[in-house]
Amino acid sequence: MEALPKSKALDWAWNLRITDVGSGNSESGFSFRPDEEFRNYCRTIKANGYNAIIEQGLFWYCTYDDETRAEHMKNKKGLFKIMHEEGLKAIRHADGPSFNAISQGAFNTAKAAGWFPVDMGTLRSFQGGGCIINPFLREHVMEHLITYVKETDCDMLMIDELSVFRMGANCACEFCRKKFAEDTGYSLPMPDNQTPLFEKPGNHLNAVWMDWKLRQDGNFFNELKHRLAKVKKDVLITSYGVDFQHPIGRFQKLAPYLNVVGIEGTNHYLLANYRHLLVCRKMQAASANEYSHSQWHLHYDDWGISQAE
Repeated sequence: MEALPKSKALDWAWNLRITDVGSGNSESGFSFRPDEEFRNYCRTIKANGYNAIIEQGLFWYCTYDDETRAEHMKNKKGLFKIMHEEGLKAIRHADGPSFNAISQGAFNTAKAAGWFPVDMGTLRSFQGGGCIINPFLREHVMEHLITYVKETDCDMLMIDELSVFRMGANCACEFCRKKFAEDTGYSLPMPDNQTPLFEKPGNHLNAVWMDWKLRQDGNFFNELKHRLAKVKKDVLITSYGVDFQHPIGRFQKLAPYLNVVGIEGTNHYLLANYRHLLVCRKMQAASANEYSHSQWHLHYDDWGISQAE
């Protein structure tokens, strides 16, 4: 697919100052303050220099039933309208093909049994996160994300839990095998012959496999970006990952397909790990600069500074 044209309407992402609403991933999304109180909150954070709010809640989105998702989107549409009226952008912290035991999780997980990764070595399925190479799950997740943007008018999707590496690089379901063969001309070994592929990283087939796997996230983002453009032209996409994924090249592969490059720092002791942090920041900046993207780097409460104080 061709790259989408750049728009000046996206310039706000170059000066991101973000706060959030919601009590966490499992939060229902229905327990927010009254409209006028929320409006006053928006005015306060706007006056303090913020320009965007991340919306949390209903994580593990595939877990919930249609009625719960519809009510959640209706609620967020009202909140986002207030945010827009007060000059703030709305960011959805969304997950990809993830399932959990809460709400309708057990039922939906059972229905989606054929969508989960299949271990290369044993051909056993492992649950929790689906395989985005599977066309059925891929379309399921795409439709959820597109519908959310259409119904709520959010300005950015921060897509978490998508990576093909989240459940390991060794998913070898029938769809991975077929697409890998179509794209590369190589065939994956069956369980009895898979040991050289993973126990000897210098193996050429392993290198081709890892490179191909990394590109699948990018292909997903690229397709989603083009489909979202038909719903809301200026919506942005950013990923969510952790900085230990830098050495495997995940962000270098993803950067061309994103509007904003973002990552969570995995260590909280910033003073004690400044060398690691500096390298990660430089690697991320290189990827962002190569494709003229803005970037963000998230860290939770800095325990190192807190203890030093």
